[in-house]
Order: sequence, then structure tokens, then C-alpha cells
Amino acid sequence: MSTVHDSYEPPEVATATGYSSTWASASTTNTHQFSYGDGANESTLSIMMIAVFCGYALLLTVLMMMCICRKPRHGFIQFDPEDAHGQSPPKTSVVSELDAVWRKAFMSKVYGILVIQLFITVVMSYCMMQFGGAKLMLWTMTDGSWAYTLSFLGTFVSLIALMCFRDRFPHNLILLFVFTLIMSWSIGMTCTMYAARGKSAVVVEAFAITSIIFVALTLFTIQSKIDFSFLGMGLSVALLCLIVWGMFATFAFPSFAFSQVYALAGSVIFSLYVVYDTYLITQRLAYDEYIMGAISLYLDFINLFLFILRLLAGGSSND
Repeated sequence: MSTVHDSYEPPEVATATGYSSTWASASTTNTHQFSYGDGANESTLSIMMIAVFCGYALLLTVLMMMCICRKPRHGFIQFDPEDAHGQSPPKTSVVSELDAVWRKAFMSKVYGILVIQLFITVVMSYCMMQFGGAKLMLWTMTDGSWAYTLSFLGTFVSLIALMCFRDRFPHNLILLFVFTLIMSWSIGMTCTMYAARGKSAVVVEAFAITSIIFVALTLFTIQSKIDFSFLGMGLSVALLCLIVWGMFATFAFPSFAFSQVYALAGSVIFSLYVVYDTYLITQRLAYDEYIMGAISLYLDFINLFLFILRLLAGGSSND
């Protein structure tokens, strides 16, 4: 039982000397070597990534079919939706009430931005895990500890600025890019921490499971006739309770079981947020709110990934 609790001791309680010995020993074996962890091998990870690729391909196919299945009222659809029929899209109209040409343009913007955000995050996380590893973790936990604080503040500042300028082009896209870079750095640091401890495969497994859940819930919500607006208030309360619970549990109940229950609860809540935000995007958002839609889905995906990563790392932790 003591080994389980030791694996969940937060890194902040260790000294710089302890970090030097721990991460230095890890760097000699894991700097350029991919660790598969418990119960995983090359074929397991390959199967997971193939399933992820097929899932995203299915999602894009369904989205395209959904956008073009209903004929527009104005006849032939122009290739450029911004100039279709010589008209401009009604910016404040709900997307679900527009013709197929506008729905297709809106969904393309939302999920196109989301794919770019996830691509940037995956590439940065992979590079930090592969080429930074234990040395990067040692630097951020000692001399570079300011990087955590800066990324934390930068995330909130860039997100608030993005909300204020979400309708201004090109300010919204510039702020979106800055926000994505800062978030990708933070996620990359978290993934690097697991990789430096020999759990690179757990990171890949968490990403694959998150992708499969995200695609499945998105397809379910798009095809469903259920009004998911009832989830709004309940999810807001549940998220607030989760935040308070996490802050309290960090100091009062730093146990293995409590950590696992917390991670499971977070996974469920953000799975429901995927459903709720997808419903809002397809039914409630206006045409010019594509930035808001992409940000909502991106944050849902990232938070779901982090909770699943925590759940898997706890369940397979034996160091």
C-alpha cells in the first residue's frame, strides 16, 4: 500500500536535489526510448491509432453528409459560401435555421479550427516528450519553475482577450493562435512528466481513448433528436463542485482511491460537456460564433484527456 501512495505524492514536495537524481537517472534510459508501460506493446498502440484515424474519418464524413443532406432554398450551391448567390450570411441567425450552404460553412470553420488546434497540441506535446524528456522536467521543476506560472496566467489572459475580440478579424485568429500555443505548452509539460516516468504509452492510450469517446459522443449528438439544453445548469453546478472538490482533496485526502474517483468524475462531466457543447454548436450558436464553438470543443477535449490520463496513470501505476 505504501508504494501506491508514494506514486501519487505530488512532485512539488520533493527537493531540487531529489529531482536531480530522479530525473537524471530517468534521462539515461528514457530520453530517446519510447516506454510502453503496463500491458501495452507496439501492436496495441498501432491498433489504437488506427481506431482513432478511422473515428475521425467517420466524424468528418458524417459532418459533410449532415451539411449537404438538405437542399438549400435558393437552388444551386456556389463553391465559395461567402459569396453564394451574391449574398452574405446572416451573422446573427441561428445556424440550424440557415440553408445548407451556411451550415456547411459554419461547421467547416468550427471543426477546421478544432483540428488545427489539436494538431498543434499533439505536435508540441510529442516534441517535448521526445526531445525534452527528463531534462526539460528537471528545468521546469527547478530553474524554470516560472514557466508554469507564466503559462497559467497566459492561458487565462489570452482566453479573456479572445472572448472580448471574438468577432474582430484578424484579432480573433491571432489570439486564438496564442491561446492554443500556451495551452499546448501546458499540455506538453504534463505529457512530458508522464513520459519522464516511463509512461509514454499511457499518454498515447489516453489520447486514443479520448479521441474515440469524443468522436462517438459527437456522432451521437449530431444524429440524435434529443434536446440536450437541459444539461446546461446541471453541468455548471457539477463543474463548480469538481473544482472545489479538487482543491479540497489536494490538501485533505491525497489518497489513491480519492484521486481515482475524482478523475472518473471529471471524465464523466466533460464527456457530458462534449454532448452539450456539440448540441449548442449545431442548434443554438449564431453563424459568427464559430470561434466560440471551436474553443468550447477544444477545452472539452483537453480536459477529458487530462482526466482520462490521470485515471489511467493511477490504475497502472506501479513505480
